[in-house]
Amino acid sequence: MELNILYATDENYAMYTGISLYSLLENNTNIEHIKIYILDNGILNDSRLKLNILAETFNREIKYWDAKKLFVELESKITMKNTQTITAYACYFMAYILNETVDKILYMDGDTLVLGDLSELCKIDMSDTYVCGALDIAALIVREKIGFNQNEPYINSGFLYMSLNNIRKANLRPNIIKFIEEVIPTSMHNDKDVVNGVYKNHIKVLPLKYNVLTPLYEKTYDQIREYYNIEDNYYSDAEVQNAINNPVFVHFTASFTKRPWVKGCKHPLKGKWDEYKQKTEWKGKEDKPDSRSCKRQLIDFLFNILDVRQFQFLYRLLGNKK
Repeated sequence: MELNILYATDENYAMYTGISLYSLLENNTNIEHIKIYILDNGILNDSRLKLNILAETFNREIKYWDAKKLFVELESKITMKNTQTITAYACYFMAYILNETVDKILYMDGDTLVLGDLSELCKIDMSDTYVCGALDIAALIVREKIGFNQNEPYINSGFLYMSLNNIRKANLRPNIIKFIEEVIPTSMHNDKDVVNGVYKNHIKVLPLKYNVLTPLYEKTYDQIREYYNIEDNYYSDAEVQNAINNPVFVHFTASFTKRPWVKGCKHPLKGKWDEYKQKTEWKGKEDKPDSRSCKRQLIDFLFNILDVRQFQFLYRLLGNKK
């Protein structure tokens, strides 16, 4: 059995990627062949050494791709928003970067933990599929911005099992560039909008255990559905609870809970993150201080103590749009 793994990272995310990779390798020793690819957007030598030591612990090897040329090309086409980096778009070009002998590949964000077995992915029928992923929590307005209705599957881009050969055969590179140029400037979720917009009708939905997002730990099932205006095409309450209790892939997305490398994080799996960190060359590195504005910290506090409608009222009162 063979599994190709892809991360895209820069120096800022190198440690997080390392922690994620360690968790993946420790929990998937049953997979005989794991090939690791990293799209490198400026990883420093010290961080690269730490990543290599981590891989060698499990008798694995990392192959790096210097992606600066690709990123420079993309930066000329994309207006970045907030703190997102151009690295987030890199995985959509892997069909045209990696050797054509590489077909199936699993792309993962670095702000993640792999807590279970990934071997079942290798058995998925990808005959008419470009990408597999778990459904995202996306409000209707997000979907409408890219021409989706509420019933069309919209997946999260942090965990994507992709058929590069199918993407190559469909010659999708021009479609990706065009979507980035024409749609991204007015869309809301940037890289997530690309995977859903370009691969539409060729997406296979995975069980939620393959991408358990932070909001699912913050509120009850009914509260999540109300806050994000989720209709009946989302997972059932039982499926959500099963994913929370038995996650294969945990995604520490930006939400109303601080991320696990920030001091004061209350995520229920913060301890698990620290456990894996202590097994890497980054052990002992202190968490970062909370550098968010007072307003942002207040918003997060209100989200965690108020019911949905009270919070939405105050959120708008503070000058925000949901």
